[in-house]
Amino acid sequence: MKRFLMIGAMLVAGFMPFIAQAAQDPVASQNPNMSQAQTVIACENLKEQIEHKIISNGVKQADFTLEVVDAEQAINDGGKIVGSCNRGKQKIVYSRVTHSAGNEKSDK
Repeated sequence: MKRFLMIGAMLVAGFMPFIAQAAQDPVASQNPNMSQAQTVIACENLKEQIEHKIISNGVKQADFTLEVVDAEQAINDGGKIVGSCNRGKQKIVYSRVTHSAGNEKSDK
């Protein structure tokens, strides 16, 4: 009985890195040869999910923007990074929008 438990524990421990890697990017891990268009669609889907979560927390859609940008651009963008896609090559950046006298400007 102890041997079965020990073997089971070793098998689980041996497969954990593979399970964690698959969980990080499930869309890209299904097909590593994904085209750029498919990657953009996956990023847009993630962006929509994040948008729905923000709205469900009581923030009006007119009060924020979400953008999918390259990782290097996200660092210099000034907004808050709220998501990552395309294996970390692209980031989803959240910015508050301030409304003043009918003029909208992004407050990053």
